[in-house]
Amino acid sequence: MTLTLSEFVADTLRAQARANALSSEEFLDRAARYYLSERSTGRPARKLPAFLRSGSNGRTMGLELDLEETSWEELEAVAKREGASMERVLEHALLLLIADLDSGRVATRFVEQGGDGPLGGED
Repeated sequence: MTLTLSEFVADTLRAQARANALSSEEFLDRAARYYLSERSTGRPARKLPAFLRSGSNGRTMGLELDLEETSWEELEAVAKREGASMERVLEHALLLLIADLDSGRVATRFVEQGGDGPLGGED
């Protein structure tokens, strides 16, 4: 899948991926999985902010995400419900994961579950 991400998000994705010793694809894949897991928590952060619903004048990044079909379907349903593109949903997923990494919310949860590293070494 080729994604058009805002310049800020594309740069942030690359930096976070490097910081976590992952490829951009791996980091975005984990962000998507994290976002889907957080949707059931009822957190206000699971909803896309209005500014992410519109398009982006960003750069194009060719990314191959390895999500199972049910996850793609769930992300597509979110995009449709929110009136947003898949890119905007994935941008939100990325920013949510980064915010939770920065706050310690993710690290704490994954450490408690016996994960290794800030993302828990999940599949």
